[in-house]
Amino acid sequence: MVNPMTAAPGRILAELPQLENRSYRVSLQKNGITNLCLHVNADSENWYLRVNQPAPGVDRTREHQVLCAIKHHDWAPEMVSWTPDYLMTRDHGNAWTLEFARSDSGILAAADLLKEVHKVSAGTIDEVDPGGILVQYAQHGSTEQQREASEIADRLTEIEGAPVLCHFDPNHLNFIGSPERTTLVDWEYAARAPAWVDLALYAEYQQLSDNQFAALIHRYGTDPLSPRDSVTVRTWARLLNRLWLFHVQSL
Repeated sequence: MVNPMTAAPGRILAELPQLENRSYRVSLQKNGITNLCLHVNADSENWYLRVNQPAPGVDRTREHQVLCAIKHHDWAPEMVSWTPDYLMTRDHGNAWTLEFARSDSGILAAADLLKEVHKVSAGTIDEVDPGGILVQYAQHGSTEQQREASEIADRLTEIEGAPVLCHFDPNHLNFIGSPERTTLVDWEYAARAPAWVDLALYAEYQQLSDNQFAALIHRYGTDPLSPRDSVTVRTWARLLNRLWLFHVQSL
């Protein structure tokens, strides 16, 4: 295995014969908090060597499983190579800006893309309980956060929703390219869950207003959430986003 944390760039680039006679830039990057990888950019094409890290919970085996399930869709990142130790992917273009992701055009494009993702048959992908995850993460938070997480988990049982393939990390930086051709990357946390999971997390990560969230739901085409349910799922996303760091630090 080639470890991007220790190996010389020349050894890493040996994994990328597509770069021969091309100008490129190489950087060792740490996306967010958990996702360590080597990034190579050549003529707006991006390759990522993504190591299967034992902690904090990044599972490239699951990511590989998801990429196999979605590989025939034009919004899926291209899987260049795979071993049990690492996954190499490629995508095209630059990440969405936060400004665009919050704009009317960005909200419509995100709703359309997430709806396509949720149509994928993913029966072999693990199903997760959104409320259960929240309660698990809250174990490392304050007493007040644990109480609130428990209350939200109870209220989530009243919201219907069949499990679909959810990305679970729809941050604007994971949307690559233009609205006409967008690739959704970073699938290591994907799982089956109700569709509102991705919609609520998109609203949380991009800090959408209530009206913007309503526009996202309307474009997506689901039955409108009741005002109470909208508050519930947005509170779930807010708490999950905050408590996730405590969870990571505990691993």
